[in-house]
Amino acid sequence: MSSHQSRIFASTEGDAWFKRNAAQLRDFEPETDFPLKLLDLYGLKPRRVVEIGASNGYRLAEIASRYSAKVVAVEPSSEAVLNGTEAFPSVTFVQGDASRLPLQNSYDLVLINFVFHWVDRSRLMQAVAEIDRLVVDGGYLIIGDFQPSHLAR
Repeated sequence: MSSHQSRIFASTEGDAWFKRNAAQLRDFEPETDFPLKLLDLYGLKPRRVVEIGASNGYRLAEIASRYSAKVVAVEPSSEAVLNGTEAFPSVTFVQGDASRLPLQNSYDLVLINFVFHWVDRSRLMQAVAEIDRLVVDGGYLIIGDFQPSHLAR
């Protein structure tokens, strides 16, 4: 049985967050995106990328374009997945959450940005183990959370 916080997020907040922020996501500016800046700073050129909590895949579409990478978005919001499937055909979408990742492959880059604060504390270590399972040996994990943002919470 899923935890209380996870049920609430899955049933309401996931889609609500996307609806509140859809306009800002259309105005995405890659040059100001912190995870993309880290890729540049460290000279990373990922080939297989997964983002947990990817919204409509806006960041992954940029990564696919820049690096010809194969990109996968894991997102609990059905609204975001539908929008992203239409807007960003280079992105493969999988509906799921951080504590139960429906993926078997490994990736040389795993991104999780502004997600951990949504994860129920009773499932936090399970989410960490799931994310760790996806990072190929020698791969990279970018975690971002609680950075000031223009997005509505």
